[in-house]
Formats: sequence, C-alpha cells, structure tokens
Amino acid sequence: MHEFQRTLIGWCQALLLTTLIALPTFASSQQVDLETEIKALGTCRDCEINDTDLSKQRLLGMDFRDSTLRNVDFSNGYLMIAMFQNAELVSVSFDGADLKGAMFDDAALTGVTFKGANLTGATFDGAKFVDVDLEGATLCNTQLPDDMTDNSDC
Repeated sequence: MHEFQRTLIGWCQALLLTTLIALPTFASSQQVDLETEIKALGTCRDCEINDTDLSKQRLLGMDFRDSTLRNVDFSNGYLMIAMFQNAELVSVSFDGADLKGAMFDDAALTGVTFKGANLTGATFDGAKFVDVDLEGATLCNTQLPDDMTDNSDC
C-alpha cells in the first residue's frame, strides 16, 4: 500500500470518528455507538471528545495523540499503553484506571484526576500540569513532567 493510500485511509477514519463524536449524545444508544466506534478503530488521533462517559472501558493501546478531551470520564478503565502525547485534557477523570505504560508526553492537563490510578511506567515528559490530582495513584517508574522518575510505589 502506498503512503498516500495509508494517509487517506487514516484521514477517513479520523473524519468518521470525529463526525461520530461531534454528534450529540442524547440517548444511551448513541453513547454505546461512540464507544463501539472508538474500540473498533483503535484510534482517535487529532479528534475532539466532549462530555463523554468512557468509564470501565477496555481501551488498551488507544491512540488519543493530538486530541482534545473535555469532561471525559475514563474512571476504572483499562488504558494500558494508551497514547495521549500532545493532547489537551480538561476536566478528565482517570480515577481508578489502569494506565500502565500510558504516554502523556507534551500533553496539557488541566483539572485532571488520577485518584487511585495505576501509573506504573507512565510518562509525562514535557507535560504541563494545572490542578492535577495524583492522590493515591501508583507511581512506579513513572516519569513526571519535571524530568524526575517517581519510584515511590515500586
């Protein structure tokens, strides 16, 4: 497959997902459709998600790079090795989530909570924290924004 075809397919997938996410979620069936589409595509790169409940979802290795997430609930979810590089996260909950190996490098996090989350091996290199709550989070080989590795829970 040529590079142009891969780019076009990726663009079409992103457009489809962005269109689905932009639809209002008035009914629970629409919410299920959004969750199904995200899981099926495995990517939400450069997309926007607002006011969405994705708690308890299995989104292993999900690609949220360059995305904007506002008022999204990932609590008690499984997001191991998920990618949030260069993403903007505002009022997002990762409370109780499994984020082993997740990457938040160069992301902007405002009002984000990680209460009781497992951040083993997660990276926040170059990330900007504003009102971020790490209370009770498991920090083991976790690279924080200040270029310090936190091994307090190893």
